[in-house]
Amino acid sequence: MAFGAVQPWAYRAMAAAVLALLAVWSFKMAWAGELRVARLACLAPLLVFAAVVSLQLLPLPAAALLGLSPAAHELYGWAIPRYPGTAEAAGGLWGGFGRPLSVYPHATKQELAKILSYIGVFLLVVNNVRTRRDVRFLLGALVFAGFAFSLLAIAQKLTWNGMAFWFIRLSPGRDPFGPYINRNHFAGYVGMIIPLAMGLLLSRRLELGLGGGARRFRFRLAEWGESGRSRLALLLFMTAVMATALLMSLSRGGMVGAVLSVATLLVLLALRWREGHWGFMISAAAILAFFIIAWMGYDQHVAERIGTLLSREKMMGSMRLGVWRDALPIFADYPLFGTGLGTFGVIFPLYKTLPFQAHFLYPENDYLQLLIETGLAGAAAILSAVAFFVVHAARRFFQLQDMRMIALAAGGMGAGAAAAFHAMVDFSLHIPANAFHFALIMGLLVVMVNLRGGEREQRLTLSFARLPLPGRFRHLGYALPPAALLAAVLMPAPRAADAARFENGERAFTQTLIANFQGDPARARALGEEAVREFLAAISINPLNAAYHYHLGWAAAFIRRMGGALP
Repeated sequence: MAFGAVQPWAYRAMAAAVLALLAVWSFKMAWAGELRVARLACLAPLLVFAAVVSLQLLPLPAAALLGLSPAAHELYGWAIPRYPGTAEAAGGLWGGFGRPLSVYPHATKQELAKILSYIGVFLLVVNNVRTRRDVRFLLGALVFAGFAFSLLAIAQKLTWNGMAFWFIRLSPGRDPFGPYINRNHFAGYVGMIIPLAMGLLLSRRLELGLGGGARRFRFRLAEWGESGRSRLALLLFMTAVMATALLMSLSRGGMVGAVLSVATLLVLLALRWREGHWGFMISAAAILAFFIIAWMGYDQHVAERIGTLLSREKMMGSMRLGVWRDALPIFADYPLFGTGLGTFGVIFPLYKTLPFQAHFLYPENDYLQLLIETGLAGAAAILSAVAFFVVHAARRFFQLQDMRMIALAAGGMGAGAAAAFHAMVDFSLHIPANAFHFALIMGLLVVMVNLRGGEREQRLTLSFARLPLPGRFRHLGYALPPAALLAAVLMPAPRAADAARFENGERAFTQTLIANFQGDPARARALGEEAVREFLAAISINPLNAAYHYHLGWAAAFIRRMGGALP
């Protein structure tokens, strides 16, 4: 969770943990002698999406590239010297076969690895969580973690000294909140946890057999002092603290997303739960949160921030809208397969007209970014997966009869609504910690809407594909866990090949200048030619990096002055 797991070491550790758990799951199936995987319609479109991204990484001949993505072919034509003539001009590192659809394959590979790890989390939960006890344990762990991180965020806000975690210095412009480097991303995270806490709160109230409806307020308050009711009071307090942290983050998208999530929870409960006593619980949490805010003196700041949502001038003048306007033409140029997953930050400078001297890695709209980076093919696959998932969850939710599971499932749907809205105004789901939690919660939601029966006679209505494993495959399954653990330990740190070639070119060019200063023109020319080759190789991998072209021009001009020949 540190900095939202955006640091390479953090998300690679997360991916390694998921890989290890998948290996343990495979060992479990091998031990049972049966391959058993949940049948969900949303998984097929996800496989199609992975295939689309894999196609983006496949080197294609120039003729095929021209047919599939004319804009990419044109881009390579002016960005890569002599493309698509010789094998080296077409990108020697691609074996002379051609260029991929992705304008920066390294970024696409990294994003694909992350998405596969999120899908792995979803599969682990759906295929291994089977009882109410498992569900309640995971929900309780999520709520407790959200409460702890909210306390950290509030404490950091009240004792702010300009450094993250009170001792880590930050570059200018950073706005950390809690364990996140960006307050909006914290809001996206805690906005998913709050409806889970409310669903858990209502489910727990039912388990204790508390009544509601016409009972007077003083009798309801007296219930909290009874034996066993203190846990409800604690859960209510934890929910209020998370709501307080969300408001103190001053994230407008997070606030609106939280309101939408609670509204989703209320609508679903109103449709399925007509006893009416759940309103007291949610109202109490909201009142307590606002009371804490007022006591800390942040009520005016929160009100001013919310007031900007009602200002048409401030909303229309938002930088975010300018980024969206500049980004839409990218989709027009790359409509079918996009520019490549994870490449928005590379391609956007070519289309940027905003006067701000800033580098935008994301358009702050996950849907728009999906459309730009994966085109209609990728967006259609994800839209199909979402549609299948929503239909499955809604259909099974309205078949639930146990009010406790209805409350928990409604909380999960509220969390999904919060994440779906926040993705419209931020890049919350591009933050590994948030995407991890989203996949985990959606997996739990599938389990919750499919659990039937009482505590002693539970059953899961999910259907599973079963395939008996022959002996040789069972032995392979036994070997997977240690192999996966070894791979996780030995997994090298990610390093872009273009960056390595560029550094080689810089080193060679520095030696060129030294050799020239020492009066050795022959050696200087040889080193200069090596520098040019390395810069060309870097450009063949990442043709849109301006620094690579600048250094190539500098080195080429120097070689010409010395009478050398360009590679």
